[in-house]
Amino acid sequence: MDKLRTLHFFISVSEKGSFIDAAKTFGTSPSTISKAIARLESELGVQLFTRTTRALNLTRAGQDYLTTVKRLLLELSHTEADLKSESEEISGNLRINVPISYGRLYIRPLIASFCKSYPNINVEIIYDDAYVDIIEKGIDITFRSGTIADNRLVARKLSPMDFLICTPKNYFNNKQALTLPDDILGEPWINFRFKQTGKIMPLMIKHQHNNQQTYREYFTDSQCIIDDGEALAELCADGIGLAQMPHFIARKWLLKGEIDILDHIYSPDHFGVYALYTKMKKTPPKVKAFIDFVQQWLASIGETPQTTWARQWK
Repeated sequence: MDKLRTLHFFISVSEKGSFIDAAKTFGTSPSTISKAIARLESELGVQLFTRTTRALNLTRAGQDYLTTVKRLLLELSHTEADLKSESEEISGNLRINVPISYGRLYIRPLIASFCKSYPNINVEIIYDDAYVDIIEKGIDITFRSGTIADNRLVARKLSPMDFLICTPKNYFNNKQALTLPDDILGEPWINFRFKQTGKIMPLMIKHQHNNQQTYREYFTDSQCIIDDGEALAELCADGIGLAQMPHFIARKWLLKGEIDILDHIYSPDHFGVYALYTKMKKTPPKVKAFIDFVQQWLASIGETPQTTWARQWK
């Protein structure tokens, strides 16, 4: 049995749910595909598919096996590409998954310069705020903010995640006289709703208690609720009200002089911005090149794994 070819048959059947459709992909007969899968199941001693007259569905064992097979074939592909290009310039197709706001504001502006620096790398960018299984989808790098809990991936921290309380420009003429939270809770607010959960993001305000800094959650009345980070900043700049937002969203409108930061930063210890990629014995050169490129740019604007520009903003 040609094991490698059989594994490709297995992936195709799992994706198409049909021996006939898989056979069309490889230009062979359905019986050839069916017999190969049957031999694979016999060799493994487990059933990979449940079969009905209408469809094929992966069993739990089949789902686990599919994840492993895709990861191994991806690593094999990267290793072969490395061997072919050891004496050549870095090259290949690079598929990048980015959250919508971070992707637009931080990653997209770097692409032209990266492509000039690495003309033999073809870049594909996929915008998606939802969690994406990069092994399942064949993605090389994903950027994510918040917390990371996937031990199949390498998580390279790019920066902390600083939340800023922002106001329209010159909203408070003398912000130094403000007492938080008393002077701001009664102001108009723009609230942010998480798309994945439908929950409203609480306002986090710093408190000093027994010489220790803590944070308390507040929920404010709002005339406006939004589920898009850039729209949150735009509405704040439009004068609708105050808003709490991550530093990477606020930066553009701060640089344009359209919003201000109150002297207040909330940075959860367990939150950050990360570049993630599949664990391999050797990181593919194209992956390393792109993440290094991003980190160099971040350093130029004052962001490192330990700090962000927001902590020095005046």
